[in-house]
Amino acid sequence: MHADKTFRLEGLNNDEAFRLFEKIVGDNLKDEELKPIAAQVVEKLAGLPLLIISIASTLKYSRVSAWKDALIKIEDSNIETIVKLSYDHLKSEDAKSLFLLYGLIGGTIEVELLLGLGMGLGLFEGFNNTVEDSRNRLNTMLDSLRSVCLLQDDGDDMETVTIHDLYSEVVVSTPFRSQNSLMMNNYYVSWPKEKLEKCWAICLVNDYGDSLAEKMRCAFPDLKIFMLSQIGLFEAPIHPHDVRDCCGLDFTSMEQLQVLYLRFIHITSLRSSIGTLRNLHSLYLDYCIVDNVAILGKLKTLQILSLAGSQIFKLPKEIGELRNLRSLNLDDCDLLKIIEPGALKGLVNLEELYMRGSFSRWIVDDEIPAESFWIDIGNAYGRGFHGLRTMKLQLEECNGILSKEWVQKTLQKTQYLYLDGLGEFKENAHELCIRGFTQLMHLDIQNSPSIKYIVSSLNDLLTAFMDLESLFLKNLINLEKICNGPVTPNCFGKLKVVHIKKCHKLKNMWFLSEMQRRVHLKEIEICECDSLQAIIKDDARKVEVAVDDMVELPNIRRLDLRKLPNMTSFCNRAEGAPIQVSLPRLESLVMVGLLGLEKILHSEPSIKFSGLKSLKIEESKSTLSIPKDWILKLPNLESMKLRALHQQK
Repeated sequence: MHADKTFRLEGLNNDEAFRLFEKIVGDNLKDEELKPIAAQVVEKLAGLPLLIISIASTLKYSRVSAWKDALIKIEDSNIETIVKLSYDHLKSEDAKSLFLLYGLIGGTIEVELLLGLGMGLGLFEGFNNTVEDSRNRLNTMLDSLRSVCLLQDDGDDMETVTIHDLYSEVVVSTPFRSQNSLMMNNYYVSWPKEKLEKCWAICLVNDYGDSLAEKMRCAFPDLKIFMLSQIGLFEAPIHPHDVRDCCGLDFTSMEQLQVLYLRFIHITSLRSSIGTLRNLHSLYLDYCIVDNVAILGKLKTLQILSLAGSQIFKLPKEIGELRNLRSLNLDDCDLLKIIEPGALKGLVNLEELYMRGSFSRWIVDDEIPAESFWIDIGNAYGRGFHGLRTMKLQLEECNGILSKEWVQKTLQKTQYLYLDGLGEFKENAHELCIRGFTQLMHLDIQNSPSIKYIVSSLNDLLTAFMDLESLFLKNLINLEKICNGPVTPNCFGKLKVVHIKKCHKLKNMWFLSEMQRRVHLKEIEICECDSLQAIIKDDARKVEVAVDDMVELPNIRRLDLRKLPNMTSFCNRAEGAPIQVSLPRLESLVMVGLLGLEKILHSEPSIKFSGLKSLKIEESKSTLSIPKDWILKLPNLESMKLRALHQQK
């Protein structure tokens, strides 16, 4: 390593090790009978903090008999017996199997991949009424493994888990189940044939050519999971030209295989032998080059199918024969152009469908039966709402897709909708789904000149967007109103967040009669809307306003107003006179580039916000300054930034 000096890292001495052990076990060590046993256990842990924490967490709530048993089982400084003790104390057989699976793969692992692999191995049964039920069960098991330090605590990262390399090596080197049930990964790639054929799990990275061919000549009567990747399982994708050909893969001797995971493999054509895998539950062909996947229709027991990032051009109708399929992943299949009729409609048990970043020109007339989906047509951007049924549509030059029957049925179940480039079709956003957005929670529309209103009705009370929680509008150059005409009280009744940008024809967001129902609204952000005069306008309807003509918006926490050259008040009457507004829970106020700053902030009537904690005012076009006594009336103010303003008094 060419280091100037080598430092040897020693383990903890006995006193340090016992203090760490005692800290984890806590008050339980007050038992005088336990203390001498604990001291002997600690001596056998070689001063390694990882093992000390794991064993202490395992024994923390155990009886004295379990401590004595641990003392017998742990051989002096034998890491295998130490890890085996924590493994044996796991209460769930599924949790034990998951730990072995983590050890097989090693390093940092995506939770969603673990879900698919675990379901393929038959874990979570009894809990998996749905894929989401299995996902919840998996997260519970992850917590149990972290609690005894068999998995690292990754803090707020809920998408990956990490196993220490020490555990990974022990798991593969030690037959945890029996001498005839072995696991092999890249730590042990030179096992003899008779040992290799006893494996129930194999994970190989960057193994190809003669080495791989030799292994494939073995018989694998007990193999349950086979994983092969040209590069590290979670490394960034490589160029398709660099993917090696593994067309020689033969699955004839893997009759018991339940999980097959291939990544960055060039398979000229899938061998007919894959059709013999009668017990296969999970199949991953991620970032593979595959000419034809029609043979996959023979895998009648398949529940999980991932073709993420693969170079496929067509999803054939034979896929529709997978009646037991519960999850289909077509993310990043950018060459996919055709989904044949019946390919999706036949998947009668499909629960989850993912199509993120897949294709911009999609030919399909199939209904999507999935109860959970993430559909991205045209490589749209937008936000991400984890766990919600999502549809993202980049509609430039293909507005007609909205009229397709399968799209209309899918929109009914969509919870997050992102639309970009709607040039024609409808002028009212609520009419985009003919049957109504019955479950929509988040709506994001950008660059769509056809939209004049979000909801519009002439005579009858309109019922729409009753579950909508957030509304994002950007560059809708012809948007005139959010609501046009009468709507039911429940319309926008759950709205919490509104962001509007570059909607230059919009003069106000809501009429006063509508705003009184926005009791859940927490955040308003408006930017570069040239015609906006006020957030709220009195529409001269019968509205009960509080004492002294004050309108209260009780739950708004954040208000961000930027570059609104014609805004002169937060709320005004039909004739233009301002109405006083109270924002009792407002915590953050940002105002950038406003002309009528003094009218909005501190003239009478004005906005009242005694709870304000953060204030930012920049680039005011007002010729008047902000009075110092006005700022002093903000008792809870914690931070303030004033820049490029008229000289303060």
